Amino acid sequence: MFYFAIVDNGHWVLLCISLIHKQVNVLDSMMSVKNTQVYDKAHFLVNNFIVLATYAKAFPKTNFSQFVQNNPQHLRQQTTMFDCGVFVMIFMKLWDGKIMKTFGKFFTQDIIDHHMVITLMILTTELNKVDPTWVLKKK
Repeated sequence: MFYFAIVDNGHWVLLCISLIHKQVNVLDSMMSVKNTQVYDKAHFLVNNFIVLATYAKAFPKTNFSQFVQNNPQHLRQQTTMFDCGVFVMIFMKLWDGKIMKTFGKFFTQDIIDHHMVITLMILTTELNKVDPTWVLKKK
C-alpha cells in the first residue's frame, strides 16, 4: 500500500493506493465539510502516480485501469478543527486497505498521546536549532 497525505486549505486527508486490493481510497476525518478540491488533488496525484509507475515499469503486472475508487464513509470523524493531521497518522496505522481497524476505547487518550509524540519529535529533532530544555525552565 502507498499512503499519501494531502493538504488543502489546512485540512489533511489520506490517500491510499492499494495494489493488493486494486483500490484507491481517500480517508477523510471531516467528511461533513464538503471539500471537492482535496478530492481533485487526490485524483491528480493518482494519475501522476500511474504515469510515473508505468514509465518506470515499477509494477509491470498491475493493470491500473482495473482499480476502483472506494472512499469509506463510516470513518471516525474529528470533533475539533485541528486534529486532521493526527487522524491521517492514525488512519495510516489502522487502515488495512479494506477495513479500518477499531479505534481503541481510549481514543481520546490516543489523540493526546499522538500530540505528545509529535511535540517530542519536534523538540528533539536535530533539525531544531532551539534547545528543547527551554520548555522545562520556569520563569
